[in-house]
Amino acid sequence: MRRTPIATIKRAPSKLKEYIFKFDFLLFFSMLFLLGVGLIFIYSTGFQNEVVVDSSFFYKQLFWITISLPLYLVLSNFDYRYLKSLAVPLYLLSLLLLIAVLFIGVKIYGAKRWLDLGFSNFQPSELMKLSLILILSTFFCRRNFDINRFENLFVIGLLTLIPFILIFVEPDFGSALILLPLAFGMIFAAGIKKKYILIGVGIFAFFATLLTLNEVFEIKPLLKNYHRNRIMAFIDADKAPKDLTHQSRQAAIAVATGGLSGKGLGNGTQHTLGFLPRTAANNDFIFSVIAEEGGFLLAMGTVLVFLILSCRLFYIAYICDDPFGRFLSVGIGIFFFVHVFINICVNIGLAPVTGLPLPFISYGGSFILSCMCALGIGQSVSYFNCKE
Repeated sequence: MRRTPIATIKRAPSKLKEYIFKFDFLLFFSMLFLLGVGLIFIYSTGFQNEVVVDSSFFYKQLFWITISLPLYLVLSNFDYRYLKSLAVPLYLLSLLLLIAVLFIGVKIYGAKRWLDLGFSNFQPSELMKLSLILILSTFFCRRNFDINRFENLFVIGLLTLIPFILIFVEPDFGSALILLPLAFGMIFAAGIKKKYILIGVGIFAFFATLLTLNEVFEIKPLLKNYHRNRIMAFIDADKAPKDLTHQSRQAAIAVATGGLSGKGLGNGTQHTLGFLPRTAANNDFIFSVIAEEGGFLLAMGTVLVFLILSCRLFYIAYICDDPFGRFLSVGIGIFFFVHVFINICVNIGLAPVTGLPLPFISYGGSFILSCMCALGIGQSVSYFNCKE
């Protein structure tokens, strides 16, 4: 009798045991929790006067999760090191899609941010966020790479600035803004010297001052009128017209009236009575719905899970042997942290409205896809190349 099949059978359980032992369940269950919270409250935003009047957003979100979950599992089991060879093609593809969206993109609410796929719209800026993380991680891993050389910083700036401009002119200021902390955070992780950090901060402050003066005196304004209005409404909400601060005020009311345990699913007054538009309640302002209907406990529980998710990715970067995996984990951790930080600040009135969604929770197919792919790559780094 041949002994090979028996040997194979004996090895299989150990292989499965090794896989289960190395699989990062903390990342996986954090994602499942956030997806569940998102689906529950996207469904809730379809309520009006205690009756479900629109469940289409819920089913569309469920559809995108169904598509994204297999991709997450594939990327989790795919050796992330092979992604290095795809970094440049994916970055160039993202640039081409960003250029294409300016000419043939679908215009919604005055902005061309989406490409029509027939069955749904796709937002190329979400692909670019992942592409930038990949190409910067690849660039940082070149042999004899030194982050403190001017030519390297120039290339990094160019790789970041080109997509920033393309996304900014769509216009999508929020998504463009995300690219900057992504690049800055990864540069910091690469070991840039303090003097260059100070020089960079000085240059940034200088240009930020020039841009501010340019917008205030309207010399050659770069911001759209609604961008300036949002900023002015944030600076002095009492003097701003009510229509400019309406959504922010309603979101703040929702957060403030939720109490400890909330009003219950579908019982939030701000969106069910139409004070907070449904398209905003299930996207940029969904955290306010969570706080109103789930209360302080669920809102803080959600924040805690996000904190665990980001910290886990940073810890994976810390214990990772491979520089490429380390930079990927840092970039993905920053990607999630910045989205969450800005979105929650907007919901509680600590930042002007920017249009950034909440990872895994806000409605949006392209964003769900990018979040789950990003976490799948982080899961792969954890599995294939960590010390622990």
